Amino acid sequence: LFSFRSLKLKIKQQTGPFGYRTLGQVVLNSYAHRRDRNPLQACSCVCCTTWMKLIDNNTVPIEAELPLTIVNR
Repeated sequence: LFSFRSLKLKIKQQTGPFGYRTLGQVVLNSYAHRRDRNPLQACSCVCCTTWMKLIDNNTVPIEAELPLTIVNR
């Protein structure tokens, strides 16, 4: 069995002291990215490789300025 490790982030914008609105989500190393790849090989797209350190090391601060691809849903 293969284990697909991925990271899903919901992107939200604070609209007031108690409110927020959802802007979208980003899925890193998702199955869709890896459709034609060996299951043991991680996704190599720009978005996933930039964020791979968050999957492997969750002590990296999420506030770090990194490129995001936002998918509106």
